[in-house]
Amino acid sequence: MQRFSPILQRKCAVGVRATKDGVKIISIGEVVKGKYEEALLQLAKGQQEFFADIEGYSYEVETLMDATEAMSVVGLEAPENM
Repeated sequence: MQRFSPILQRKCAVGVRATKDGVKIISIGEVVKGKYEEALLQLAKGQQEFFADIEGYSYEVETLMDATEAMSVVGLEAPENM
């Protein structure tokens, strides 16, 4: 059985905490190079399919880069040991 989408190279972390409004879940996954748009569509469809009927449910997608990717955006080279 496959544990997560083939669009994800790997699932990096999942964190859960209770809030005054309910539960907050953060899931971080590394997307296969060139599959970003497909991954976003798959995530949105999954959220709608499983959670659309839950009143008050919301989700947010935030795109992050690893340190090496972020440093290259600003013209820097990451140290070898990163």
